Amino acid sequence: MEKQGPLITGWAEIEVSPCRGGSSILWREEIELRRVPRWFAPLSRAVGRLVFGRVVTGLLAEEDPAKA
Repeated sequence: MEKQGPLITGWAEIEVSPCRGGSSILWREEIELRRVPRWFAPLSRAVGRLVFGRVVTGLLAEEDPAKA
């Protein structure tokens, strides 16, 4: 996946592989915030990992049959 917008640019790669008991997901990404100083990059990377990590975890969570 590639993103080239006015504020965010970068790419993400998602790899899904079978494993014992289900699937294994590997997510790699490189995102750059335009108009943001380079010294801010480590903080934006950390926040990006946290946000995308939570999103991917939520997407991969098993659905509770009682709630369906």
